[in-house]
Amino acid sequence: MEYIYCITFLDTGMKYVGRTSNPIKRRNQHITALKNGRHINKRMQSDFNNLPQEIMFEILAKVPEIRSQRQITPEQFWMERLKTYDKRYGYNDNDFTALPLRRKAGMPCRKTNHIKRG
Repeated sequence: MEYIYCITFLDTGMKYVGRTSNPIKRRNQHITALKNGRHINKRMQSDFNNLPQEIMFEILAKVPEIRSQRQITPEQFWMERLKTYDKRYGYNDNDFTALPLRRKAGMPCRKTNHIKRG
């Protein structure tokens, strides 16, 4: 089972949506990276550095590990629903998190139109 999760910076309301099979471990990875100044998402890290904030981690959905040939992944559904692609509301860049999932599923990617062959 995999989980779609959301990290919210409570002071600003900014959100980040991700996907993991181990939510507790992933939450700890995010928090450790932010506290140590080495989070992969540079905008998220910058905001945390400028104003250390209280963070809320919540599970949005449980999804089966088997990926279907759906037009949109569950993770993208939540990113779009919460508007986390929009820099005013969130930290997800276009296809930042979903790109590897789309490639793995053999689906075209927004920026590159890459399709997994073979």
